Amino acid sequence: MGLDKMKIKQKNKIALIILIVLTQFGSSILGYLLSLNVLMTSSSAIEFSKVILAGSLTSLIASPLIGIMVDKYNKKLLLFIAQVISIIVLALFFWNSFLNKNLSVTWIILLIIVLNLTDTLVSTTLMSSAVYMVDSEEELGQFNGWQQTIDSSCSLLGPIIAGIIYPFVSITQAIGFEVLCESLAIIAILYLKFNSTSVVNQEFEEEFSDLNMESTSLVDSIKYLLKKKILLFLFVGMLMMNLLLSSITIGYPTIVINYFPDNSIAVGFLNASIPLGMIISGLYFAHKQLDNDNLNIVIKSWYTCGISLIAISLSILLLHFSVFLMVIMLILISLVLGLALTAGKVPILVYFQKHVVPQQQGRIFSILDIGVQISIPLGTVVYGILFDYFSFVSTFLISGVLIIIFVIMIQKTILRDEQLKWEDEGSENYFTSQQSNRPK
Repeated sequence: MGLDKMKIKQKNKIALIILIVLTQFGSSILGYLLSLNVLMTSSSAIEFSKVILAGSLTSLIASPLIGIMVDKYNKKLLLFIAQVISIIVLALFFWNSFLNKNLSVTWIILLIIVLNLTDTLVSTTLMSSAVYMVDSEEELGQFNGWQQTIDSSCSLLGPIIAGIIYPFVSITQAIGFEVLCESLAIIAILYLKFNSTSVVNQEFEEEFSDLNMESTSLVDSIKYLLKKKILLFLFVGMLMMNLLLSSITIGYPTIVINYFPDNSIAVGFLNASIPLGMIISGLYFAHKQLDNDNLNIVIKSWYTCGISLIAISLSILLLHFSVFLMVIMLILISLVLGLALTAGKVPILVYFQKHVVPQQQGRIFSILDIGVQISIPLGTVVYGILFDYFSFVSTFLISGVLIIIFVIMIQKTILRDEQLKWEDEGSENYFTSQQSNRPK
């Protein structure tokens, strides 16, 4: 019996990995190919920006509705429907690309909108399904570790592969490949097994007995988030990190242009170092059980991010005389930064999965997604202005110092509240055990 259960569990893990790979990897390649196609055929940055903006706005607008759907309907059915919609739309575009060899920007934007909608639905559903797919709370870290590893791998390899095959593959062939990926993903969904109950503590669910679980209002979820101090601080922390780490998104290309524009190898290694660090960190968590909530890991990872930005500033200041030394140092710093980003994200996801009632997780994760969708473009705009008016050294230095100050401000609150919670639970467990040991 134990062996059969272990086989089922292993099948579930394999089916989950295959599902995430097929949905993320195919979309990453196709999305980048479509963007390149628009840029190459139109030679217009405006047309290219329309494609990027369409994808971002779609996720931002659709996230609240998707969160409500995930909480309300059967999760396996939602995954299945998302794949069917993707296949139907891709098949229509596949046929249209045969009739019209050059797809217009409008058609490409429509395709990207549909792909973003279905990908957002799949990712939100999987995130809120974690508590129904694992056998214990300790396995949530492994679930998120695998998901972050695959996401980071797709982010790293998708654009690289798309750039390599772009001269040799037509859009029609790329769409056909994506249809194949989405079709195979349906098979993986059919093999997924969902438990009838979540792995979160029953005591935790009873805490929400006064909450109307039939409500699908995002307002209720926002009110709940505001009441929970630790969850709120973690949410704000994620937004601040995304905002301040946009200095990397804008700063690195600017550094490349100014210091080593003709060194394509150095640029390639630099661009790959952060995703590589994220993959390594994700693999670590995929094989590690998080026994407690481990918010200490989050705090340390945020400190590491702040120190990394300061280190980038010092590297530019002290090593600008040697492009080789500066590149090596920036690659090492970026690798550490990638390790820290995933090391901070996985425990936060686990914490939310363990401390948000399952019937609300879809909406809570959609709120998180909305925050990320807003903070990243905002940070991009802010740092686009800052790097035009201030030096690399001062911008990275101030950003790193701001992160450290922010972490110091919230560290005591998060860890103190968490310690009090564990002490209360420990006292309650002790009292319960003493009661049960009394002679009757």
